[in-house]
Amino acid sequence: MLSAFLDNLSFGGFGMYSQDKVDLKKEIEFDLTVPLLGQPLSGSGSIRYMNPVEKYNKEIYFMGVEFGEVNKDAIMFIIKRLHLQKSKQTAAKIHNYLDFIPY
Repeated sequence: MLSAFLDNLSFGGFGMYSQDKVDLKKEIEFDLTVPLLGQPLSGSGSIRYMNPVEKYNKEIYFMGVEFGEVNKDAIMFIIKRLHLQKSKQTAAKIHNYLDFIPY
């Protein structure tokens, strides 16, 4: 079983970091744990990108996974929630900045 950290998510797939190397074009099954969803999102896909990177003083692998079978409605829900969260954070920063404008 591959253990990885989710880095990014899009409608077409996701990026992840792992200590384990997976060959390009390898078909995988996954369970994504996304707190916004409340339950793991299961699906399948294939490794389309793999690059060794140096992080935390060790070599790990960044991989891009293209979705095969996955609940696209769940992906859309997660992406919309992430954008809403980011918008609220940005609005709060702007509001705080405006509070300190000298008159």
